Amino acid sequence: MKIYDESILIPYGQTLNIKYIQLQKFDAPYHQHPEYELTLIIRGYGTRYIGGQKEPFQPGDFVLLGSKIPHAWITDNNCKIAEAIVIQWHNNKIARILSNVPEWQVLESLIERAQLGLHFSEIQSILHKLFELYKAPLRLRLVRFLEILCILSDHSENSKQILTHRFIHTSRKDCRRMAQVLEYISENVFNDEISVTTISRILYMTPSAFCHFFKKRTNKTFIEYINEIKLSKSTQLLIDSDEKISVIAFQSGFKNLSNFNRLFIKKYGSSPSNYRNQSKSAMIPNETNPK
Repeated sequence: MKIYDESILIPYGQTLNIKYIQLQKFDAPYHQHPEYELTLIIRGYGTRYIGGQKEPFQPGDFVLLGSKIPHAWITDNNCKIAEAIVIQWHNNKIARILSNVPEWQVLESLIERAQLGLHFSEIQSILHKLFELYKAPLRLRLVRFLEILCILSDHSENSKQILTHRFIHTSRKDCRRMAQVLEYISENVFNDEISVTTISRILYMTPSAFCHFFKKRTNKTFIEYINEIKLSKSTQLLIDSDEKISVIAFQSGFKNLSNFNRLFIKKYGSSPSNYRNQSKSAMIPNETNPK
């Protein structure tokens, strides 16, 4: 099975990428990325592929993966809905932040074991905690995430290793070039001057060659990727502030309010104002539909 290299979008100004996924079928290909990943399947069934291992999955499937472990959840043809919560993070970044915190040492064993992939038997308190994390204000997310890791560490007897040895895949991806792209995006995403032409010139590529390079590694166009960063920032501003929608659109890098509203509705299924009202009206989302 071909392995795709994926570049993960960590939202601007955040340490974690937290996604609630609800689709007819899981559509991600067999892929790998440097980030660690925690995945809980809420609804859906099919076959889980991890580092060459193949096993069936169903609701409650709960997996912690270390860096660069290829994986995919492929739903059966007769599965009508697929739902999951996924958390992704740069472990080195978190480790640097907590390197002088004695309590972090307790979690190092869990993180090390994740290099072989860990499958957890259902832990009842986790679903509730994950939904809390999904809706938590930005300032509380890291704390609640660490609480989840502590729960997993405390229930290590309920976990089993998925792989017998570390999976090593030699990728032909130009990691240095992609790192340069992501660094440029991080520094300039809210700058009016960010464009395909500018970044192509920096990389000594033609615009068409760059677009092909970027789409192949992210499965998104450059503009789609930029808009996702901006929309991610707007959702946090909607929850954490009472600013007008027009102000939030501008602060998130959108110069046109109607374009912001159109893209927001397309991605989140509701207007910015409705998203804000729904987010602030419920401390804990409904377990079958956290939107």
